Amino acid sequence: MREAHSSHENILAMLAQGMGPDLHWFPESVHLTDLAETLAAMANSRGGKVILGVAPRTGNLQGVRDAEQIIDQVFQAALLVEPVLVLPVPSVQHVTGKQMLVVTIPEGLPNVYSLQGRYLTRDGRHNVPFSARQLRELLVARGMLQFEARVPPDA
Repeated sequence: MREAHSSHENILAMLAQGMGPDLHWFPESVHLTDLAETLAAMANSRGGKVILGVAPRTGNLQGVRDAEQIIDQVFQAALLVEPVLVLPVPSVQHVTGKQMLVVTIPEGLPNVYSLQGRYLTRDGRHNVPFSARQLRELLVARGMLQFEARVPPDA
């Protein structure tokens, strides 16, 4: 298990800024598909951080009891995403005597990610489906569609 080098003030500062396009939090008991949805949406946008061990509505620190088990759940959620989302090992941070888990979704990932056939992005603090135009633009931007590289039939 990797111990974070940043101080607990970092988590408190993140929580104080509130949820947004690049920050979300969940309690320890988050459902895998909810976590996977947020991971995929952040991977399709500009990345971000997910903090586990926080009360969803109040933002109060609850902590996680078994960090290793929650890390396994994070990777299980990443396996639900297509293609599989490869993430750095989440960091464990101690804040006011509670274990917190911080998952980092890097910016600029090479693929376009889906969950159960849905392509999601972040709109403020919410995960929303891409419009067809937004999805095409992301596919082109990430090199997944290259119309110019295709040879026309009978050429």
